[in-house]
Amino acid sequence: MRTKRSIKEWISFAILLPFITFASFLVHELAHYATGEALGYDSWFNLNYAGFNTEARPSAFEQSLITLAGPAVTVLQAVIAALLIRSRTQLWLYGVVVAAFYMRATAFAISMMVYPNDEARISMLMGLPIWVLPSIVVASLLGLTIWAAYKARAGLIANIIAYITCSATVAAIVLGSQAFPIRLG
Repeated sequence: MRTKRSIKEWISFAILLPFITFASFLVHELAHYATGEALGYDSWFNLNYAGFNTEARPSAFEQSLITLAGPAVTVLQAVIAALLIRSRTQLWLYGVVVAAFYMRATAFAISMMVYPNDEARISMLMGLPIWVLPSIVVASLLGLTIWAAYKARAGLIANIIAYITCSATVAAIVLGSQAFPIRLG
């Protein structure tokens, strides 16, 4: 049974989604940073990149682990939110899923034009074409997003809000991290 959402729910969703998207980027980059630190490398991160403060470079295996950590955490957060949607049809949970999808889809699109994203670099390390792993991750997140939209009763309005909000937030994060390259760690 479908029920109508209140104006308050739509406004809350629109206000929360930029923070959810911001948090998704932060957690993603923190995963890279924490993995690098756990492996003994003096690391840094900002909202769109992570790297090393040292000349020492990790082995190919260690670099794979560090690279994989970000997307793994992003996919995990989307899966957990989608599982929670099964018992709670709150739009903000759908926002977690759609933010993860949008983040990885945008990274994939940019990586095909400019610089390989995490999944693309792992694909190349595995000897696969650059697009294979990013395609799998994005397609999986798209499927999860469609399922979550159905379960959370997120219709056209929610998806329009999500597209506009995620587009603006991702653009602000990417452009902001280039204009103000602040490093933490």
